[in-house]
Amino acid sequence: MLFYLFISLLSIWLYKLAENSGKPLAFAIAILPPVLIEGLREETIGIDMQTYVVPFFLTLKRANNILEVPELIDHSDYGYLYLTYFFAKYVGDLNVFLTFFSVMKLVPVYYTAYIQRERINSALFLFVYFMFYYVLGFSLMRQAFAISLCILSLNYFFLKQFKKFYFCVFIAYFFHNSSVLMLYLPLIYYLGKSKYRFLFSLLVPIFIFFNIENLMEAFIDSPLFTAGKVEGYMDSGVETEKTSILIAVFILFYCFFLFSRTFWQRLFPNYSEEEIVFDEHETESSIGELVTEDGEDDTSNLSPDPYDDYNWDFRYLMLTSIIYAIIFLLLSSYIEVAFRMSYYMLNVAVFTMLLLLKKEKGVIFDFGLALLFLLHFVIACNHGNNGTIPYHSLILQI
Repeated sequence: MLFYLFISLLSIWLYKLAENSGKPLAFAIAILPPVLIEGLREETIGIDMQTYVVPFFLTLKRANNILEVPELIDHSDYGYLYLTYFFAKYVGDLNVFLTFFSVMKLVPVYYTAYIQRERINSALFLFVYFMFYYVLGFSLMRQAFAISLCILSLNYFFLKQFKKFYFCVFIAYFFHNSSVLMLYLPLIYYLGKSKYRFLFSLLVPIFIFFNIENLMEAFIDSPLFTAGKVEGYMDSGVETEKTSILIAVFILFYCFFLFSRTFWQRLFPNYSEEEIVFDEHETESSIGELVTEDGEDDTSNLSPDPYDDYNWDFRYLMLTSIIYAIIFLLLSSYIEVAFRMSYYMLNVAVFTMLLLLKKEKGVIFDFGLALLFLLHFVIACNHGNNGTIPYHSLILQI
């Protein structure tokens, strides 16, 4: 546990140095420690290594050509299958594949931290990721990469660059089908200014909670899951992640805190608070640059606009996302896949909270969030953290 924590903090410290220098080599050095630890591990580190990572790699080594891939392995995550085929067939070394895959997972996260460095506490953002997903990704490799792309997609969603958002989710879908759940975000966006939006936040989760079996069965003939997967998920549950629920409740409390402030603002017109808005048309910045030479927005230099109705959507989005996350976390005791679904909603809620905390300068909430994610990591490691404790690497002699 302490080993993983040291690597995480080392990488975050190196990232902050790179952030200040802005040199590409510095960013490469920052990402290097976690990449090597993940990529050069033994094939026994991570439960899913023996479930599908190693078996798929060995099976696809025997493929004569790419057309045989779906014949050898009946699986719907085609992006992961064909990437595995390439490394198994033309490279042949599992650790090279794991190292490359680690780079694929971490680069979107670090890129997001850098792009959003003016809007969020980038160190806290990376700390949250490392405490929740980094070691977990040694096992849930396919979904860990899909989650990284979905985190990247949030950059474009908040800038209303929906084509890029859909593209990220589209690619993520082919590595883990559950990432299709990110498509709830545009729906939340369009319902954000409706007077019935809170009915959607409350009634739909309740409907899902009491009809989850019927909804899951409806996916049997869909491309989201194969019939075998659905039956397996329906027949098994996992122990509810109590620390995840605790984190969700903490975010829910923060939502109520923000809504109560808005209530007092409307009750007393003299009550004021600064708000945060993202505008994809904004071209001026406090740093000096406007847009890049190719016409793309330099999102790292965007500055917040004055108060706007879109600010309310931030809180509504955070509230709706965390309610959905709690519902799926509660359902995980009965249906295994539910806890995997909760990750996407929890990510959106945490990301939105970080955006608001940066503007609000909520040091107490920053500390509370970091403490809860550290608690989650410690408890997960005490229970083996998906077969990643203890760590072993013959290559690194650890």
